[in-house]
Amino acid sequence: MKEILVKDKVEVNINDFDINLVEKKIFETTRDLGERLLRDSIRGIEEYELSNLERSCLCGGRLKNIGRVRRKITTIVGEVQYARTRFKCCTCGKERYPLDEVLGLQENGNVTLGLKEKTLYLATDTAYDKAADNLKKLTGIELSGRQIQNWAKEEGEKVQESVRRKREQIFDDNCIPESEEKRKRVFVQVDGTFVKDRSKPGSVECKVGVIYSEKAKVSKNRFRILDKRTYATVGNIDSFREEFIAECTGWGVWDAEEILYVADGASWIKKMCKYDFPGAVYLLDFWHLAQNITRALGEDHKRAADNWIAEVKTTSNARLLLKRIRSLYVRIRDPDLQERLKKLYGYVKSNEEGIENWKKVKCLGASGAIEKTVDITIARRFKKRGMSWIRPGLSSLLSLRLLKLNGEWDKYWAARGVPV
Repeated sequence: MKEILVKDKVEVNINDFDINLVEKKIFETTRDLGERLLRDSIRGIEEYELSNLERSCLCGGRLKNIGRVRRKITTIVGEVQYARTRFKCCTCGKERYPLDEVLGLQENGNVTLGLKEKTLYLATDTAYDKAADNLKKLTGIELSGRQIQNWAKEEGEKVQESVRRKREQIFDDNCIPESEEKRKRVFVQVDGTFVKDRSKPGSVECKVGVIYSEKAKVSKNRFRILDKRTYATVGNIDSFREEFIAECTGWGVWDAEEILYVADGASWIKKMCKYDFPGAVYLLDFWHLAQNITRALGEDHKRAADNWIAEVKTTSNARLLLKRIRSLYVRIRDPDLQERLKKLYGYVKSNEEGIENWKKVKCLGASGAIEKTVDITIARRFKKRGMSWIRPGLSSLLSLRLLKLNGEWDKYWAARGVPV
């Protein structure tokens, strides 16, 4: 068979010569070359380390060479096997592998952090088994979905610990970072959603908060948020409040000239505004108000609903809307409609300030940012068909997903020792 030899032994059949075959051959050769280079590098590192090794244990005893032990690790270039020298202290009996120590390989840690980082990057967006399939397709490295799931839990707990330390610095040590810039107007929005609970019948609630100040117009009716910060947790309301306030503090919310708190009218979200954001201007989300009006009046009074919605959008007059509801209530005799109108009246009455404030700040309350954030943060990864979650695993993966969504993925892994 006639062959073409391309540098470093990339061989292709002249009869089947095309770019796709060459590409495949180069990819395979690159992996083989990477494994060889890694083994050679490991060998050279060990020779250097052993030549400079202090042959004494921490206890003061002498280290004795007791032979070589083989080890296999999985890396971003594939599986690599090598042998390393084992030492034993003649006094305390403790064993050491100097090569493992200098390479940063923990005991029984048979994968590199670089491989973990790339694998978990896939897993933050897709199911564990699918992430394993994608990794194999892209790199040829075989891992199980269960293995990736375990990594996500372990690494997510490390992320959560760093979040706890940051919260303690703010609340316990009063160490508040200075804002890089003073923003004129900041938007704060909070919402929640549920995912299926695997451990018992029912659901686990995920609470989500978002902070932003800048928007850029993309098209006639579309805007893109430029500086969004997202936080989410499966913890209870008290832990979420404290953690989200810490996020707001670190982001510089309190330094803004004006804080607009947009909500859908849910009582727990309004309470957060009252107690945790006392200086904020509360705004009821216009879309939720319109939805409540439409639902209450039904198809038989659709025209009236449209008129009410247009009127309140133009006037920001909650009292006028309440008057319209009362007027219709006394004129109709349908008990079901009356009941719906009573609920609508209570909803508007409890959010009267949030409607009136639209005029005050010249801004309609719009919760599109939090609705989209809940969809991106939770629904697209945790609410796909057939998915259910145990709280610790959900919490860990959510922590990793937030790193990615907030643009902090590379910074976190660089701190862990992975070159980015």
